Amino acid sequence: MHLLALEKAAKAHGVRVQAVIFDGPMQPKLFATAPGRELQGRMQFVGQAWIRHDEHYHVNFAVPCR
Repeated sequence: MHLLALEKAAKAHGVRVQAVIFDGPMQPKLFATAPGRELQGRMQFVGQAWIRHDEHYHVNFAVPCR
């Protein structure tokens, strides 16, 4: 799953996934899958965004200032 790959790549670069903006009504369907259950415990999902995200999602990374 793409989000798990992004998390792995982020860790390799010393950053982490801070939040995922993912369509709220679709989240239960995602979390009903094995990879979705794994994601649910590993990253924060934002269910209510100011615009619909039914065809895409956004990933916010926590990048420390240097």
